[in-house]
Amino acid sequence: MVRAPVRRGGRRTPRGFLFEVSGGDPSLDFVNTVDLRPLASRKELLATYADVPSWARQAGLLTREQEAALVKKASRDREAAERARKRLVEARECLFQVLIAFVEGKDVPGDALDRWNRLVRRAAERFELVPLRERFAWRSASDPGELDFLMWTIVHAAVALLTGPEAPRIRSCASESCDWMFLDRSRRGNRRWCDMTVCGNRAKARRFYARRRARS
Repeated sequence: MVRAPVRRGGRRTPRGFLFEVSGGDPSLDFVNTVDLRPLASRKELLATYADVPSWARQAGLLTREQEAALVKKASRDREAAERARKRLVEARECLFQVLIAFVEGKDVPGDALDRWNRLVRRAAERFELVPLRERFAWRSASDPGELDFLMWTIVHAAVALLTGPEAPRIRSCASESCDWMFLDRSRRGNRRWCDMTVCGNRAKARRFYARRRARS
């Protein structure tokens, strides 16, 4: 699994596109596949279907073999792959609406909640309960080779997060140019930035120059 120290959305390399997976949960990392979301210059990081399994492997949702199989299948039917990518992007934007409303303490827009719950119902049909030694666990019943496989995996992860004990820890980056989501696992629960080395340092620099202008 690729865990390169890539900042602010990733970059193209000879090995493919490297994503930053620092949200603390796959569903948050998925929402973070848009860079500079609040700005007109926002950048779509899932520009082609091949970017989807690449992200998923780096996020720990696919093996290298599963990634290669999905890329190969997508190359055989590019139109179907593009339709699947668009469905994923639509689901991502719907999830973002749910999350940002939750984080800001607002009501989730009714249309977004309806669309999200339709996805939740469809995802529930694709998981089954299996016994382990001391408990039960959810397991995907979908074929990892299906172009929509990751849709249901991500929706399931988001439901587990939103209904679990870490839901109160979900945060949105405080930067005006970044809406990336993350789990605040800091001891004091006061983390503000998706990445202190990027958004946090930019904010510190702005405050520094503002103080200098005020003194001059």
